[in-house]
Amino acid sequence: MSVLDSQQKRWLAARKKLLLQIKAQVRQFLGPEPEDLREYALSYKAEFFSKWSPASHRDLFKSVDAAQIVLGGDFHAFSQSQRTHLRILRSLPDTRNVCLALECVESVHQKHLDAFMAREVSEEEFLKLVDWDLKWGFTWENYRPLFDLARSKGYRVFGVNKYASRRSGKSLFKRDEHAASVIGEISARHPECLIYVLYGDLHLAKRHLPEKLRKKLSGGGACVTIFQNSERLYFQLARKGLEHEVEVMASSNLRFCILGSPPWVKWQSYLMFLEHTFDQDIDDEEDDDESVDFTDYISNLIKLVAEDLSVKMVPSDVAVYSAADDRIFEGLVEDVPPGLQTIAEYSIRNDRSFYLPKSGLFYLSRHTINHAASLAGQYVHAKLCKRQRLFWQVPQDFLGLIWIEAVGFFVSKLINHKRKAETVRDLKNQLAVTSPDDHGREALLLALDQRMREVIAVHTDRFRPLKVKPRRKASYIEAARLLGHMLGEKLYLSYRNGRISGDKLLEVLSQDMSHPNFDQFYLSMVKRLESQQVPLANVEVAL
Repeated sequence: MSVLDSQQKRWLAARKKLLLQIKAQVRQFLGPEPEDLREYALSYKAEFFSKWSPASHRDLFKSVDAAQIVLGGDFHAFSQSQRTHLRILRSLPDTRNVCLALECVESVHQKHLDAFMAREVSEEEFLKLVDWDLKWGFTWENYRPLFDLARSKGYRVFGVNKYASRRSGKSLFKRDEHAASVIGEISARHPECLIYVLYGDLHLAKRHLPEKLRKKLSGGGACVTIFQNSERLYFQLARKGLEHEVEVMASSNLRFCILGSPPWVKWQSYLMFLEHTFDQDIDDEEDDDESVDFTDYISNLIKLVAEDLSVKMVPSDVAVYSAADDRIFEGLVEDVPPGLQTIAEYSIRNDRSFYLPKSGLFYLSRHTINHAASLAGQYVHAKLCKRQRLFWQVPQDFLGLIWIEAVGFFVSKLINHKRKAETVRDLKNQLAVTSPDDHGREALLLALDQRMREVIAVHTDRFRPLKVKPRRKASYIEAARLLGHMLGEKLYLSYRNGRISGDKLLEVLSQDMSHPNFDQFYLSMVKRLESQQVPLANVEVAL
């Protein structure tokens, strides 16, 4: 167990403060919490006062594969929560029979769900038939991959929810009872199947859905419970300096908790969801074209990062556009130099966030904390190095573009240290399944060629020419993003482990990117951040 130094203690205190602020904002949207709902939530919190110990993903997967029922906790507004279960389901053997039981669909709509899984109705028709927006309301795109996986693997899919117009402790208990009855029926009809349930985390406390379910099940098969991102467990680990090392914890009675995200990240995602939903409701009522303004989110993240880095920064020149803003092209693109407007348009159409340092304008393509934090990082970086221009003049700006992406990713890791960068192996795997005429193939080839170029330069002190010559400027943008994330991951690890001090970090981030010797600076950073020699075979690819 490591002892936290003063800087780490300040970091932890700042995150606790951030979490409390976000929760207070969420409560403003939701209004006062009813007493019976508070009692329901207390049963959930009590789950984490028992003894929990670090475990491995292998322990978790092994228990899931041997189970009759898995109760998987879902934080509905947080896309990573659904992706976590997607990864677990993908880890199961293809021969495993699975019934997927989902809270997001009511059991009364089973015939519509069956028709959708059989491709008898379209996605659009299905969402209307089950009244997704009113009865569930959370982002369909976050759940779609679960349906796609189930269809590809031949899983049966069941709706187990019962809609309640008012959320209270009483209604939650009634929904637990209903879900338990439906799951019990599924288990009786399909005893050969693993029943994998996705239900809200609060429902998984022993006194809630598990207790109701035990009364419905006749068999004695194992029931595994998977919670996600417990605040108590996270801060217990953080006080010991273990929040980076431990991702799975286990307790008695086959209970696991996956710590895939810091708690403030999931709550920020919920706040952004509520803000966006509230804004849509206002639009519907007032026929207003105004869209939600995320300027405050970006500004607050900038202040938090500046505090982490011990620099004074007042983000007074921040204006944020989002994908829902009808003024994107007239407000953003006109601030881009004429020769670079096609890249801005490409970024908007392809879900890529970006920052225009000269005008202080941001484009936030996704309402996620990772995208917002990356933009905040690019702002802080631009202020420190006094950068005004866009580094979109490719290929000559390629290294600078990678570095900008690296710093943005580094800062996003200060906010969400659980964020993962892709690896060279990931890129090679993507390349293997990419068709020759796929536009993304060119970016993957370029990223791998540049990575090979860096590995060689570490030993020769000079960059060889790129072998890949992309025809599309967008390929440089995509390759820089991939490579920047990898480099930003290494920068974060070096900073976290004390190999780069706070003063040295500020010196690095203040490097003039327009200096004629920037290439040498970039190479020096690559050499410094290489934690170990990478065999050439690991990055070599047939070009």
